[in-house]
Amino acid sequence: STYSALEYALSIKLTDRQKANADSVLRLQQSSQMRLQNLLYADMEKRVATLLTTQGNYASTNRVQKSGTTQWSSGSFSGNIETDIDTGKEAVRSAIGIDPNTIIIPSAVAKYMKRNATIRELIKYTHSDLLVDGDLPPMLWGMKVLIPKGINATSVEGATVTMADLWGKHVVMTYKPTDGSIDTPAHAYMFRARNWLTKTWR
Repeated sequence: STYSALEYALSIKLTDRQKANADSVLRLQQSSQMRLQNLLYADMEKRVATLLTTQGNYASTNRVQKSGTTQWSSGSFSGNIETDIDTGKEAVRSAIGIDPNTIIIPSAVAKYMKRNATIRELIKYTHSDLLVDGDLPPMLWGMKVLIPKGINATSVEGATVTMADLWGKHVVMTYKPTDGSIDTPAHAYMFRARNWLTKTWR
């Protein structure tokens, strides 16, 4: 398929007075540049999260809508997470012939999953790093675990700040290839026309 690379950029004004008044240890220009780069990364994550968690982007056989106590993030969860995982893995395998190797579990879901009795029983003897950072182990069911924690202000500028998780409560199982060859299946390739570029002008 064809694709296009859109340009995303931010700018900031640094006056000569600001530079003259700032102590050198503040590295005013470098820190401003890093802040803009972090904002660009956050914006990119928001676009990726929206793409990967929009139900309409998946065939009906490749998504499941949970509600009430069947949600993994429910404190009164009454389902079986491992059964749901098996169903999801089989959906991916049936579509591309390869099991998913990556699972994205948002922080809002991971904090409930790590307390699930079945999961604790599965990993308590095999993952010595379970309590290292208080999160789920780096591998579960043969998949690398990614736990995004990004949040986004959903309120308009100047109003009372309202924050929301970028990834909501959507768990995504996907296949991420070790190399980027054109014939290798992948959930979502991201094409970059060029590396980061910084310009300064007066």
